[in-house]
Amino acid sequence: LVVARSGGRLYAFDATCYHMGAPLLHGDIEDVDGHGACITCPWHHYQISMSTGERLYQDMSRKTCTLPKKQRVHEVMEADGEVRVRLSGGGKPPSPPPDVIRPKPHEVDYEWESDRYAFKPPPPSQASQKAPRSGKVFNRAGAA
Repeated sequence: LVVARSGGRLYAFDATCYHMGAPLLHGDIEDVDGHGACITCPWHHYQISMSTGERLYQDMSRKTCTLPKKQRVHEVMEADGEVRVRLSGGGKPPSPPPDVIRPKPHEVDYEWESDRYAFKPPPPSQASQKAPRSGKVFNRAGAA
């Protein structure tokens, strides 16, 4: 899960990119006209809306278009110095009964494309160690 602040607003979304599982913690955030805050995948430079999870792309006439249900996004609330995230529904499909052959990964019907990477360990990070990778990112107001 990535929790990020942009333009004074908090966003939460799955930490691995829907396309090939890149660590979005290392993506760049920028404001895209008409779409708000977007994160750019560090591997393939796909732009993803941080509020809707849509993929942004430009068509042949350079118009910005979207593809829905790519990156799962979550509700974020901040009150009294605490950040709370309500995970959106869906996620890992149930395992089939023991006597049923398991489907291959590409045969599983995920609600959001990012679900296919949500339950795998993240890939190793090659980014600078300056960015926080784990632990407390948000502290209570006034806490050291």
